[in-house]
Amino acid sequence: MPDYGEIVLYELDKKDIPFLMDMLKNIRLEKLAPNEGNLSQKNEWKYLIKKAAGGLKRAENVYLTAYKNKPCGIMSFMPFFDNELCYVSYTATWPYKTGENVKCAGQVLFRHVFEYAKSVKKGVCLVLDDKAPDGKKSNKVFYRKLGFEKVDQPKPELKILPNKQTKGVIKDILDTVIDYRPSGDGKELRLEKVLDINY
Repeated sequence: MPDYGEIVLYELDKKDIPFLMDMLKNIRLEKLAPNEGNLSQKNEWKYLIKKAAGGLKRAENVYLTAYKNKPCGIMSFMPFFDNELCYVSYTATWPYKTGENVKCAGQVLFRHVFEYAKSVKKGVCLVLDDKAPDGKKSNKVFYRKLGFEKVDQPKPELKILPNKQTKGVIKDILDTVIDYRPSGDGKELRLEKVLDINY
């Protein structure tokens, strides 16, 4: 069993869809993040979480992070976007309890994608949804620290690619703040038996 003082990452498949639907019903951002954003922003936030969870229905890879046995982040990821890029379609994190954000939850999700991309010698492309609150200063700083930059074509406000100076290096940068240890046991888990979604 994992140490629930650590951030644990799970790779999901279609059998986990019922669990995700129950989880979505229980994520009440107005309670978990009372001081972060207005109602409209919280609705956009919840939309991103739902779209990431919906990645399983789109045959994408979906990863879930948990802290102290509570889900706190999700990402949908298309590993075969084209010959050069992997594609991150949706990603979101949220507090695991009222007012308590999980430090590095987003970095753990991207660290896993960067690990995969390096293994297949690809870059990582992040395409922001129209409803993504990418204009927020904190989000811009987050993506820039991960080595992403905007490109001119085709939609500069949406498409973000790895910075040429950090491509291939950013995984090592994340390793300085994240102790990444794959479990390697390959066991399938019933998430409803492992994770607590009663926020």
